[in-house]
Amino acid sequence: MRSGFKLACYNESTSELTFCEPADAVHDSYIVLAQNQMDICLGRPLASDSSTNTTSQFVYANCDTMVLGEILHRATGKDLQDYAEINLFSKIDLNAQWWRDNSDAQVGGNRLAYCCLDATPRDFAKFGQLILNNGLWDNEQIVPTEYIQEIKNIEYYGLQFWAFTPTDQAESSIYAALGVDDQLIIIDFDNQMVVVRNSLYQGLPIIGNQRKMSLEIYSGLHLADVDFFSVSAPLTLPMSVLQSATGSSFSKHVFYKKIAESLQ
Repeated sequence: MRSGFKLACYNESTSELTFCEPADAVHDSYIVLAQNQMDICLGRPLASDSSTNTTSQFVYANCDTMVLGEILHRATGKDLQDYAEINLFSKIDLNAQWWRDNSDAQVGGNRLAYCCLDATPRDFAKFGQLILNNGLWDNEQIVPTEYIQEIKNIEYYGLQFWAFTPTDQAESSIYAALGVDDQLIIIDFDNQMVVVRNSLYQGLPIIGNQRKMSLEIYSGLHLADVDFFSVSAPLTLPMSVLQSATGSSFSKHVFYKKIAESLQ
């Protein structure tokens, strides 16, 4: 997230992606609404304001991860789904589906490297357990130990992981894969624990109650046609349990603490 390239934001009036500045970063999250989410990411110029967006400045950009997916595709000849099936999913028995955009790129659309991997909490937990095991699974080294060590050295963000320190464990760092709807895969090396939270898809402010995706998935099913809120059974802990002490927003720190305390 230090590429120095401009952000790409979704333009509500044109339904297309345009270049934008860090001040508009909230709209960077909306690139998921665009038909083609790769071309503009590959064609971004360097940011004009070098004081706010350079390779020394952290600016979260979904395009940066999208480009990583394209680099992998060009280097291996396989899209993210196929590459992951061979080198990761099949090895740890993880069943997951990576979403595409609606372009005619690659085969059936560009895989969305920065988001949108559908899997169950149990399958996501397998991924977390693989990291906790230092990349080892059933006596096979799936991920190099050196790579896991790099994750452990992260102070804030890197290698697609976030680091945070629980308030009551000042000397301990915990690492998490964090989704836009507060999905979490938390890896706690010190306590040898993996904690997973899935969540419901939420509407984006600029499109009201519609879903993020208008993509065709699973034999023509449109996610926008699925009423997730009709499900009566609770899929996550109640939000009232997960609120921070100072506000009503979800807190990964509170969530992790609640889980850790319940296991003591």
